[in-house]
Amino acid sequence: MESSIYVSAEQIQAIGYNGGAVVSFAAFPLPEGTMYNGTITDGAFLAECLASMKKENSDLFKGGVTLIVDGS
Repeated sequence: MESSIYVSAEQIQAIGYNGGAVVSFAAFPLPEGTMYNGTITDGAFLAECLASMKKENSDLFKGGVTLIVDGS
């Protein structure tokens, strides 16, 4: 399974897919100010959020992972 992790100002979304089919999805809210216009303003907290997501959804962090950061 491959995964894409999308980080926006509001949340982190992770999608696990195999071929063209979505296998798994998870979202984690981010407090205001963690990201601003594609700039990470609180890297330590963002890392904690990703670690929590990985702990709860370890299958999404195995294999090929693509990271996408939203910026205006």
